[in-house]
Amino acid sequence: MTSAVDQLIAMVDDPDPWQVGGEALSALQLWAVNERFAERRGAVAVLDRRARDQEIERIDSFADLAPLLFSHTTYKSYPESFLTKGRWDMMTKWLATLSAVPVEGIGLDGIQTVDDWIERLHQAGHYVFASSGTTGHCSFLNQTGGDRAFRERGFRASNRVMTGMSPSNDRVVFLAGPKLGFTSVQEYQNMVARTFARPGGAYFLFEGGASVHDLNRTAALRRALAAGTATPAELAAAQAQSAGSEGRMSEAIERYAAHLIAHRDEPCFLMGTYSMQYAVVEAIRARGFNSAGIHPDTIIQIGGGLKGAKGLPEDFVDQVRAFYALPARQFLQGYGMGEVSSPFPACEHGRYHVPPWIILLILDKSGEHLIESDDGIFEGRAAAFDVSVQSRWAGVISGDRLTVDRNPCPCGRASSTITGIVRYSDLPEGDDKLTCAGTIDSYVRGIVGETA
Repeated sequence: MTSAVDQLIAMVDDPDPWQVGGEALSALQLWAVNERFAERRGAVAVLDRRARDQEIERIDSFADLAPLLFSHTTYKSYPESFLTKGRWDMMTKWLATLSAVPVEGIGLDGIQTVDDWIERLHQAGHYVFASSGTTGHCSFLNQTGGDRAFRERGFRASNRVMTGMSPSNDRVVFLAGPKLGFTSVQEYQNMVARTFARPGGAYFLFEGGASVHDLNRTAALRRALAAGTATPAELAAAQAQSAGSEGRMSEAIERYAAHLIAHRDEPCFLMGTYSMQYAVVEAIRARGFNSAGIHPDTIIQIGGGLKGAKGLPEDFVDQVRAFYALPARQFLQGYGMGEVSSPFPACEHGRYHVPPWIILLILDKSGEHLIESDDGIFEGRAAAFDVSVQSRWAGVISGDRLTVDRNPCPCGRASSTITGIVRYSDLPEGDDKLTCAGTIDSYVRGIVGETA
């Protein structure tokens, strides 16, 4: 008999994976969670410790799964001194505690920076990527080659279904960030390039790279500024960095606009937030164009950039859409979590659809208990379990508050949909504390055996 995990993973090749939902899907997902629990418990010591402490031997309901989910902060639970002191042996040991595959035999000689460490892991088949570190501390998540391959399959499926265009390597692709590096943004952008770009047809906003080392240094400066402990030299460095960043961005937008004009007769794939695309639109207008005039098969992956967009007209989103003059379905939008494999693509009704291989749970604010609902509408802290992930125990509690509808979508698809998104840290109370976070982190520290 085909396992439940295999059945859910195989749905990525269905004509429309988001057509499935309801009780039958939930039953299959629960079966798959138990398969993964049986496999991962012996491989991830932190999971085994948590299960023993909670006296969980089998997951009979999704309520049983909630106590076994890791906090999103778990993947940044290493002591910062491991990085500042170059303790790459301890960083490797820390990564191994959260990996379901052995992290062994990694050559550590000659490593100078965290980017060197990640590159050495990649050479050994551990395709680790880092979060952007906007909260002041980067997360590091392991990936196998199989995880990477499935991530691309899910990305292809969401593009094919939601835009009606099958991905093929025949497009000119415009990416919205640096080309080189090991962050989640660069990992995603390079996947887009592999999926869509024709040979020589990938244009990155910045041709250079963004190192994780520099991100950590910037985050440390940001913390010092917020705490009021930054030295005069650090303040001057922050001002210079801000001015330099603005200048580099202006130059990058001009290059983006020039390349887009040069390739406007070819099918393209464009990335960027609405605020960034508005800057591109303005740059193209300055060259005398009243519309983009781009190829009608162009796809624009767009979103974000709506909050804190200072100095922009109220209708800047409408202006971007009108300037590109493409059908609504070719503006591809999605919601994502860095800890799961696939985006939650938006349909024509603006709802984000949950893939069947990802179990989306809604918990209370503390992250302890599953929220119940009589009408199929849920609001609370988002948590997810991704049955496709090979490299980790892929159950995580996020920092997002979601509104989720388990009822069929107006588009006709049966999958659960996300209708509202806000980060807990952006709410007036600014509180993003999880009850489980300290406990899970203490497990990790106990296994690593060093805290400084």
